[in-house]
Amino acid sequence: MALADAKNRLIALVQEIYDTYVLRREIIALEEQNIKAARQNLDLQRERHELGVANSLEFRDAQQNSARARTSLITARYQARISRLEIDRLIGMIDIER
Repeated sequence: MALADAKNRLIALVQEIYDTYVLRREIIALEEQNIKAARQNLDLQRERHELGVANSLEFRDAQQNSARARTSLITARYQARISRLEIDRLIGMIDIER
């Protein structure tokens, strides 16, 4: 009975970590879209600034948003990698127990 319980807990843990990994991969895709939008906005604000239509604060805000988008993507990739390493660790634990 204890072995079956331990096996069920391990299966649930693996499923939870896998679901987290999948979610984090989806977040990466969203962050990549966010970077594209931030770059487009930065390019637009750069052009507007050069034409004198946008002020320095608007251009700086676009620069900061672009930097934040890049940071968010790096963080999302890092979190996904951590989840993947956790899956690999659990798989290694399962193989050792056989």
